[in-house]
Amino acid sequence: MGIIVSLLLVGIFGVSYYFMRVATYPNVMSYEDTFEFEVKENNIDIEAFNALDKLELYIPGQGGHQIHGFRIQGKTNKTVVLCHGYTLSLAGSIKYANMFLEKGYTVFLYDHRNHGLSTKSFTSFGHFESEDLRRVIHALRKRDNTIKIGIMGESLGGATVLQYAAKYDDVDFVIADCPFADAHDVFEYRMRYDYKIAPKFIISLASNLSRVFQGWSFKYASVKGRLKNVTTPILFIHGESDLYIPKSMTEALYEEKGQASWLYIAPGARHAKSFTSNPEIYKNRVSDFLEIIRF
Repeated sequence: MGIIVSLLLVGIFGVSYYFMRVATYPNVMSYEDTFEFEVKENNIDIEAFNALDKLELYIPGQGGHQIHGFRIQGKTNKTVVLCHGYTLSLAGSIKYANMFLEKGYTVFLYDHRNHGLSTKSFTSFGHFESEDLRRVIHALRKRDNTIKIGIMGESLGGATVLQYAAKYDDVDFVIADCPFADAHDVFEYRMRYDYKIAPKFIISLASNLSRVFQGWSFKYASVKGRLKNVTTPILFIHGESDLYIPKSMTEALYEEKGQASWLYIAPGARHAKSFTSNPEIYKNRVSDFLEIIRF
């Protein structure tokens, strides 16, 4: 009996460690492949992007990581920082750039740690990524301390900008497209959806292993209960037919934030497809938001 219990415990530990490794060291697409993917999906015009006058930068992130990005200069003192999704690169943010460039804003888009040309590491689902974002914003303000800054993110990027706002609350606006509220919750949802199991214990153990081996636990990557006192205006966006991260997570965040919050549920849109499913309506919703907050 003791041997069976021991084997069971070893198996649970092994599964938890495997899950922690798979989640935090995902099969990230190469920098080049992310551009090919976005072109294939008809999300970006690569020739138009290459023609933009861009300044390539490497900014020191949290823990000495180097964060790679491009600064595209606008005609005003307003800057929008774009954060991409899980396993992609800054290529995933390009589709959003034009609606800000057309307004004369400067745009900065960059690769998260462990993505694109930034330092290879592990992914912490917004916890350390939000600290990298803080250093990006500091670097941009160091170049020009008169700028106004808004931040926008998709999926992992959406979670990152919300976690940033929950901690620092010092930007002019946040746009969070298909974010998750809590890493533990989204992991549980994905395992229920993908494998039809209820893995609370496995995820909790994986979270503890992450704390031991990586210095963070899944509960750190969360904004649950942390947005109600945030004063920054937030536009929440989610696809109605998102099966990867359910729209209910965004709806709950919108309800929690209360004042200075707006919500757009894109009809029929799947995960991270709210923009491409209807670009004009999306751009109008963003423009209306920016007009309301006078950015």
